[in-house]
Amino acid sequence: MLVMESATNIMDAIPSLPESDGNNEADSAPADFTEDAEEKCDHDSDDGCYGFYCEDSYPVGQLVDVIRDIMERPELSTAAVAQLRVFLFTMERLPLVTPGVRMSLGLRLDQGGESDWIEIRIEDDIFTLGRGSWIDGDADTETIFEVGPDYRDGDAFQASNFAQSFLSCAEDVCREVVIDDSSEEPFNGWDLKKDKSRWGTLPSSFL
Repeated sequence: MLVMESATNIMDAIPSLPESDGNNEADSAPADFTEDAEEKCDHDSDDGCYGFYCEDSYPVGQLVDVIRDIMERPELSTAAVAQLRVFLFTMERLPLVTPGVRMSLGLRLDQGGESDWIEIRIEDDIFTLGRGSWIDGDADTETIFEVGPDYRDGDAFQASNFAQSFLSCAEDVCREVVIDDSSEEPFNGWDLKKDKSRWGTLPSSFL
């Protein structure tokens, strides 16, 4: 039932592809993506586009909503809220890359010397959704979904299930918000454009 519901939500959220007049081959959807686990992005490098599919806009939107909710946590410091503003801005710019941002946002639960966490990581050359645990001195990590400028590993269903888990963890007040910012310079790219219509130009694995 959950898989069917996720499939319906994702299909409903897929942006419409640009209309074509039928006379210009350049108007057609990019054809260079394959069905392999790693696919090549067909966009110019100066666009700074990750290799998403258009249906990935749905789980990304889910995560954006959760991050907005996390920012309302009363225990967050002013510095943490400022970092979250940068992280949220970067998420809202997807599928475009935000240059210079190297950050992760995690939700961690520490209990009895053990811990587990769920994390979104954004860098110039990679976007990753993952989780991990620390038990008896051993760390175990798992990448659920990963996409770079020229490849994509995972699918929209896995990303959507991750987003639902991230929401559940965000609702757990016992989980600590952990922000890691390894950016080399303070963020000053607030004038960078947000172009949601770009999702509609991306190919789809459903077609």
